[in-house]
Parts: sequence; C-alpha cells; structure tokens
Amino acid sequence: MGLFDSVIIEIKCPFCGKTSEIKCQTKELDCYMQVWRKGDFVSEKFNYLQTIANCLSKECIDYVDKEIGYHSGFGRGFYVKVILEKGVVTGEYEIVESDGDL
Repeated sequence: MGLFDSVIIEIKCPFCGKTSEIKCQTKELDCYMQVWRKGDFVSEKFNYLQTIANCLSKECIDYVDKEIGYHSGFGRGFYVKVILEKGVVTGEYEIVESDGDL
C-alpha cells in the first residue's frame, strides 16, 4: 500500500464479531504515517475517511493463514468509513464492504 495515514478506533469485526482497537489505513490525507484516535482533529476538509482495516484476532489471523498456507501476520481485511464531525474523529464508523477478504 505504500505510505498512508491511520485512524485507530474500536471496531466490531464483521467476520469474527470481536470488538477491538483496529488500525484503519487511508490515503485520503497527506500520507505522512500520522496516527489519529477518537477525539483527535484530522481535517475540516472531510466528513469521513475511506479506509482499509484488518482484524488481528486469533480467529481472523488463523483463517487467513489457513487460506494462504503460511503465517502472514495479517488478519481478515475489510473497508471502513471512519466518521468525522467538524474534522474530529468521532469513533463512529460504517463497515462499507466485508463480503470477501482483501
């Protein structure tokens, strides 16, 4: 994916159902490897950020490892819309797509 920025928020995985802090990566910003969390100001330019996230639960990592045949260190991936209000990370999100693995 190259350089990106990240937002870390609590998300319920659409695959395993576990809620955990998940790093959501986006290229919509400056791609300076910055990290934001709930309550942080990102930019007034956006109402939301399109991101890619990976669940790192044991179940999701084991599933991916089984599918590709070796330990990748990545869990199951899905797209997430991270909601901003007046440029601030709200902690709210919307799973955009989770029909398959990324």
